[in-house]
Amino acid sequence: PVLDWVTALQEGKDATRIQNLWLHQAGAPVRNSLRPLIANLDELPFADRELFGFDQILAQNDGWVDLMAGRGCPYGCSYCCNPGLRDRFKGLGKYVRFRSVANVLSEIRTLAGHYPVKTLNFQDDVFTLDRDWTLQFCQEYRQQFSFPFWINTRVERIHDEEMVAALAHAGCRG
Repeated sequence: PVLDWVTALQEGKDATRIQNLWLHQAGAPVRNSLRPLIANLDELPFADRELFGFDQILAQNDGWVDLMAGRGCPYGCSYCCNPGLRDRFKGLGKYVRFRSVANVLSEIRTLAGHYPVKTLNFQDDVFTLDRDWTLQFCQEYRQQFSFPFWINTRVERIHDEEMVAALAHAGCRG
């Protein structure tokens, strides 16, 4: 929506009907509807870490890089924002989505090619939500990378000893 807004401003067009934007017009708020959720997260560009002095951030974090493989969480924990977000986006597409393993690995290769990465820290709410995705990720990750990674998950989403072994063998340290 920001790109649509900037384009509308540059072209002198009405920007008050762009979905996902709330604006003020003549002192009154304009609350536009939400867009459908992006179904294929592989369509999104990788985060532009250069915008925020990523070299300095990485140096301060001792080489730890935060990234995400997906969006959303299916659980309804009372302390979390996800139930509210899921309700807000109801009817606008699938809320829980993951990038392909190939896309995640491509971002990691890009990061490792530009920065002195020491550890990856996946910020996904439940990294192991899809067992097949997790096992594929572990197999391909260990073939391409040697630095450790950390994940967020839930105990019931660590399905079996095969998954635990795959995560450990791939370099998952926490």
